[in-house]
Amino acid sequence: MRKNGLPSMKILVTGATGFLGSHLTRLLVQTGHQVRVLRRATSPTRLIDDLELETAIGDVTDAAAVGRAIAGCEAVFHVAGLVSFWNGDRAALHAVNVLGTRNVVEACLSHRVKRLIHTSSISAIGFAPDGRPGDENIPYNWSRLPYCDSKRGGEEEVRKGIARGLDAVILNPGVIFGPGDLHFHSGAMVLQMAKGRIRFWFDGGCCTCDVGDVAAAHLAALSKGRSGERYILGGENFSWRALLQLIAETTGVPAPSRRISTPVLKLVAAGYRLKGLLTGRRPPITPEAIRISSVPVYFSSEKAKRELGYRASPFRESVKKTFEWYRDHGCLEK
Repeated sequence: MRKNGLPSMKILVTGATGFLGSHLTRLLVQTGHQVRVLRRATSPTRLIDDLELETAIGDVTDAAAVGRAIAGCEAVFHVAGLVSFWNGDRAALHAVNVLGTRNVVEACLSHRVKRLIHTSSISAIGFAPDGRPGDENIPYNWSRLPYCDSKRGGEEEVRKGIARGLDAVILNPGVIFGPGDLHFHSGAMVLQMAKGRIRFWFDGGCCTCDVGDVAAAHLAALSKGRSGERYILGGENFSWRALLQLIAETTGVPAPSRRISTPVLKLVAAGYRLKGLLTGRRPPITPEAIRISSVPVYFSSEKAKRELGYRASPFRESVKKTFEWYRDHGCLEK
C-alpha cells in the first residue's frame, strides 16, 4: 500500500534519466510505487542514482527490449523522446518519437497494461495565429517542422492504440524549466543569460512551465486523466523579450536592450545551415528553430487545472531554481 492508503503499482518509466523523467521517477518512488526504468546502457544516471529502482537496459527503438521492459507492469509513463530543431535529425526524430512510441503502444496492448501516460508536447498542437492562448483543440499547423511533426506522429500512434482498446492519456507540456536540465534545452536560456551571452531579444513568445508541476500532473493523470484525452501543461505565457528580462533580473545580469528581427535571424540561421552542410556539424541556430520561435505560441492549461488539479508555479521561482542548480553544479564556470 502507498503512503496515502491507495495501492502501489508496478510502473515502467521510459526516459527516466532525463530532465522530466528523473523528476517523475523520483515522485513515483516517493509516493510508494514500484518503479522499473528503461534506459540505454550509455545513459547518464546521476539524476536517479540515489533511488531504489529496477532497471531494464534497452532503447525505445528496439521493440523486443521495450516488450521485455513493459512485461509485468501495470502502468507505463512514456517520457523518452528526442528534442531537436534541426532538419538533419529528421530520421532520428521519426525513429524515436514516432516508431519508438509505436513500440511502446504495441507492448502495452500485448501485455494488457492498465494505463499509458504519453508525454507529448505543445509542439504537437497547433498555434493560434492571432496570438491568443490556444487549447487542446487547435488544428495542427506546424507542417514540415521535423520535431513538431514527430511529436504529432507519436500522438497518432497513441490514438491508434486507443482505437484498439488501450487506456491512454496524452500530456502536452510547454517549455519546461527547473533544476536538472542536463541537456541544456530550455535551461540553456538561463545558463547563457547568466554568462552574459544573450545580448538581443527577438520576436515571438512561449508558454512556460515548471518541471515539478509537470511531474505532479503526470502522477495525477494516472488516476484522474480521462482515457483518450490530451492535457496542456503550461503556466505563464511570455514574449521572448519579457522572458529574457525576467531571467536577467533573476540571474543578476543586464537584460538584452536591442531587438534582432526575424528576417535577420533567418539569414543567420541559413548561414549556419550552409556551414553545417559543409562541415557535417550541427548548427547552433537552425531555420526550423527560428520558424517555431518567431511567433507567439501561447496556451491555456484550464482543462488540466479543472480535471487533473494541475497547478502552475510562478515562473520566477522556476528560473531561480534552474539558475541555482546550474550554479551549485559548477555549470556557470564552464
